[in-house]
Amino acid sequence: MEPQLTNTIEKIKSNLWKLKQLTFQLNTHKRYVKNIEREGIMCVTIPHKLKLLVETKFWPTRKKNQIIALIYITRVTKKELKIHILSDNIHFCDTATKLFQSLPHMQSLAGSTNNWSSWLFWLTLTTFKNQIYTFEYKKQTSDPPNVPVYILSLEIDHNSIRYNTY
Repeated sequence: MEPQLTNTIEKIKSNLWKLKQLTFQLNTHKRYVKNIEREGIMCVTIPHKLKLLVETKFWPTRKKNQIIALIYITRVTKKELKIHILSDNIHFCDTATKLFQSLPHMQSLAGSTNNWSSWLFWLTLTTFKNQIYTFEYKKQTSDPPNVPVYILSLEIDHNSIRYNTY
């Protein structure tokens, strides 16, 4: 992992590890890097303490970015944490809720779900960290000013994820 990314993750952890419960608001976010449009997911903590901008470089679909956002949220938060996710994508909330609530049967669901390796990786992390996720569909319009934004732009190597993780 790049040193700059490691430093960013450590800064995020220092802000979040004091909390026992977190709420994240996930919104689609567009920005331009060298005149190229990049789409990512802005993860805003509520109350507004920080923002994480999660982007994938090689497969920038909205759903993929949302799953990668969950992976990063799990990565930077402490064990045994309750995490509530607000999203403006009802299908994402339904899929995430269904998969999270069916952890014992995940292996059978994994092969029939789009982006199964990403979902399986996220669920493996949540199991390891003993975290509890809840999802809620909610349209968001607020983008709080003067809140530090941390950009996490890195691909996850899904080739090394095994089908028989559970």
